[in-house]
Amino acid sequence: MLVAALVGPAAGLIVLAVVYLLYGQERLDLGYIAAGIFALLAVPQFMHWFRHYRSISRQLDALEIRVKNGERIYGSQVGFHSYR
Repeated sequence: MLVAALVGPAAGLIVLAVVYLLYGQERLDLGYIAAGIFALLAVPQFMHWFRHYRSISRQLDALEIRVKNGERIYGSQVGFHSYR
């Protein structure tokens, strides 16, 4: 999940550095636009993985409660799904 949050801004910084190296400071505004786009694309990725792992964590908590209540649960009965 942390990777999803950091890849977008890191890619944006790389694009910014490449634009600066290739075109100099005159075209740096294009680099800022590209870096911003990469950073904005990271937000939905982060939210997806955050919701995914939160959903699985909640399912594990529910399973733990069932086991603590004495219910016998077999491995074939356990399945996890992402958020829906």
